Amino acid sequence: MSHPAYPLRTERLLLRPFTADDLDDVWAYQRLPEVARYTLAEPRSREQSLSSVRAMAAETALVREGDCLTLAVVWPAAGSVIGQVELVWRSEQSRQGEIGYVLHPDHQGRGLAAEAARAMLRWGFEEFGLHRIYGRCNALNTASAALLARLGMRREAHLLDSAFVKDAWRDEYVYAMLARDWPRSSGGTTHDPHCPQGADQPDATREAASKAEIDALTAEFYGAFDNRDGRAPDVDRIRRLVIAGGTIVKTGPEYTVYTVEEFIAPRRRLLTDGGLVGFSEWETAARTEIAGDIACRFGQYRKSGTLDGKPFEGGGTKTMQFVRTPQGWRIAALAWCDQS
Repeated sequence: MSHPAYPLRTERLLLRPFTADDLDDVWAYQRLPEVARYTLAEPRSREQSLSSVRAMAAETALVREGDCLTLAVVWPAAGSVIGQVELVWRSEQSRQGEIGYVLHPDHQGRGLAAEAARAMLRWGFEEFGLHRIYGRCNALNTASAALLARLGMRREAHLLDSAFVKDAWRDEYVYAMLARDWPRSSGGTTHDPHCPQGADQPDATREAASKAEIDALTAEFYGAFDNRDGRAPDVDRIRRLVIAGGTIVKTGPEYTVYTVEEFIAPRRRLLTDGGLVGFSEWETAARTEIAGDIACRFGQYRKSGTLDGKPFEGGGTKTMQFVRTPQGWRIAALAWCDQS
């Protein structure tokens, strides 16, 4: 079989070929700088997204080596296309494929990208008969690396200065899985990656799953302040991300210790009263250490927006302490230092 029986169904998603009617949904994420940040492309115009949709609409089957199967990720709960997932047939003789995915930032942090990618892996191994499927990502894209690990792939390589993209060299991670690993890693199920793993899970797999959950939790924290394109920031979600009694500290000349409520209130006002617009904050590098049910993350971040009519950019360092709770990993304490 050179293509799935459409649509591919998962627990929450439908995967199907793109059509011309998907243009608005596709442009909604292809035009975003944070989506383009780790890809080869710049944020796209509507006309460029139209060309992209036309190209993807033709990628419906794997007939010969080099073909790409690209499917729209439809989340019925949102009533729209929220991203794309693809499988490229890299080698007929060696039965190799490469997986890729893009998801609108508004729908990240729910395990949807992993659910779509897992369905494509299942088809690639069980129906199309691939021997090995790999995925590549920018080494700075910790969320993508965590997703590949969560799928059960092993990191095979860290390629230094492997691509010259957007006037800069970049490192890449390569993750891969063999067909013989697929049933053991996934069980052919649509397991929710945010559910706790069994106590009999191998230590390395448990740590990879914990790292992936902490990566997603961190990304969700940064995303809480995003008010670009008129979207409403979701600062109140921080109550769910931080344990009761958690502490947030700003260091530097204005050393301040906040409770969660003291931290949320002024930021909600600033992000909703028009003083700070077009704002986003994102992690650029991170190191996470896990020891049983506690973890520490040391990360660098960037931020940009328009404050009182004046564009600005900045960055700094942030540390987070995590604890494992019955509801999953949560932030116990956070401290940050802005740097000019």
